[in-house]
Amino acid sequence: MTQRIYKYPLPITDEQDLLLPTGSQVLSVAAQNDAVVLYAMVDSAERNKESHHIAIRGTGHEADGINGRFVGTVPMAGGLLMWHIFHGPIYGIAIASTTYTALPDDEVPE
Repeated sequence: MTQRIYKYPLPITDEQDLLLPTGSQVLSVAAQNDAVVLYAMVDSAERNKESHHIAIRGTGHEADGINGRFVGTVPMAGGLLMWHIFHGPIYGIAIASTTYTALPDDEVPE
């Protein structure tokens, strides 16, 4: 087992599924170069994947039905936009509608 911290870009959308190696732990979220990124502790040797549900809501947006733990708040646009990110549940079978790839720390999507 080789534990590493990887980051994953998150599109700003209400609901999404993030495909991560089985047993991954979501750590935090942050803003980087005008993008929201999620940091997770992963076993880089793990070949099996599981789907992690991510919900994103802006301040003042409807938040009914969120079923996950609060991960953090990410300010964007100089603090004019505040995105609140929630994580969970986790599905043991890879059913994600979108797959994201971890990025090296110095690389952020445009």
